[in-house]
Amino acid sequence: MKRRTLTWKVQAVAVAALTMTLLAPTAGARAQQPSPGSAAPARSVPPATPSNAPAPPVATATPVAPVEIAPAPADARRLTLGDVVQIAERGSFDVRAARARLDQAAVSVAQAWANLLPNLAAQGKYTHNYKEVSVNFSSPTATLPPVVIQKQEQLDASLNATVPLLVPWAWFQLGSARQSVSAAQSTFEAARATAMLAVAQAFYLAAGSDELLVARQHAVEVARKTLDNAAARVDAGTANRVDVLRAQVAHEQALQALADADASRRQAYRGLATAAAIEGAFVVDAGALPADRFAGEDPGRLALKLRPEFAQAERTIEANRLAARSNLWRWAPTVSAFGNLRAFNYAGFSGDSYAWAAGVQLDWLLYEGGLRDAQRKLALAQNAEQAALLDKLRLTVRDDVENARAQVDVKRRGVDTAARAVELSRQSLELSRVQYQSGTATQLDLLTAQDQLISNEVQLARARFDLSLADVQLQRAAGTFPAPPVASN
Repeated sequence: MKRRTLTWKVQAVAVAALTMTLLAPTAGARAQQPSPGSAAPARSVPPATPSNAPAPPVATATPVAPVEIAPAPADARRLTLGDVVQIAERGSFDVRAARARLDQAAVSVAQAWANLLPNLAAQGKYTHNYKEVSVNFSSPTATLPPVVIQKQEQLDASLNATVPLLVPWAWFQLGSARQSVSAAQSTFEAARATAMLAVAQAFYLAAGSDELLVARQHAVEVARKTLDNAAARVDAGTANRVDVLRAQVAHEQALQALADADASRRQAYRGLATAAAIEGAFVVDAGALPADRFAGEDPGRLALKLRPEFAQAERTIEANRLAARSNLWRWAPTVSAFGNLRAFNYAGFSGDSYAWAAGVQLDWLLYEGGLRDAQRKLALAQNAEQAALLDKLRLTVRDDVENARAQVDVKRRGVDTAARAVELSRQSLELSRVQYQSGTATQLDLLTAQDQLISNEVQLARARFDLSLADVQLQRAAGTFPAPPVASN
């Protein structure tokens, strides 16, 4: 307040100096007039102008154009936080990107199944040989047709199938892949919650900009009233013309602050529309201030159950454990069945234009340079890392919940304090107006009270924004925001 009062005094001195310069013909004489309550010095020079001469007009700056605030369109939708979150669930770019990453992770299960399902391959081939080769097995006592073992224009077709029968490591790999997909689902939920928190922050920023705009509009009204009062007092001869200049400066500063608030509001609405993928005109409805959501309840315990980060860490630990077992079982042999069918355009030695075979095979990789042990140790090390991060996460979330709850209490008290300050400032301004009209208070006192009311109204708007934002951050820390998405039929 002292700094603001000093600023007004500096402005008053500057305006007074400008006025004295503009009123040069009479300034010298007025400088010699005594101030109220002081002794009049002796004069040797008569006044420069007669006492009954009309006072010259006070030069003023060109008035600032009024700020035009465009009203909301008639078809603008009124959206609550729940409405905005539902829209963002469907169209948010961050949510869509997180869902795409989840789809990518789901492919790992299909890849793991490939080691347990039959493999079937077909092949067709045409070959032009440089000559046809045949063998004649005829004897003097028996005449046999020649056997063609290579046709010049040769056609071959084959069908091969392999069916895994016993592949222990592949089953553990499949379990690891499934746990990884479950962990990816939890990661998606965490990313979704983070995206919705950003949407909620943008929502309350837009709502706060609405309240700030209202406060700035009221500031313009208050400054205009002060300017009108100052002009009326000057016309009545009970105030100095400098009072009008001071009031005009305050009024124009209030108009500039209103223009800034309107620009900030437009920017906040554009940011919200982008974050939540909202199309068309809309206005936000923040509703009443949030009540205590966790009265008699421990939000820290809720966080351990509801926060997706815990499920993600636990499922990742299980996936790494199964991956380590899968690499250990790679030392065991595998058993599979196979079969093949071939067809061709020549008879060969068998006399048939086809051939088939079936059997069982055992494969056993005895040594491959230590790759299996290295992969197993890597999985175990990753498991130890995740376990340590999970322990840290429990402590971090507990601290986050406690800090967020303390912030909600502080911000709630801040709203009450700001509301009380606005009420007291309003009373102080009204009292200052009465005292200024009666001549017991200076205009600087009035402008200081006016400035204090405006400052407190802006502070109240910010305090309400801070409380709403702290409340949604507490819900996010406890895992209750956002709510699970509603499944569409």
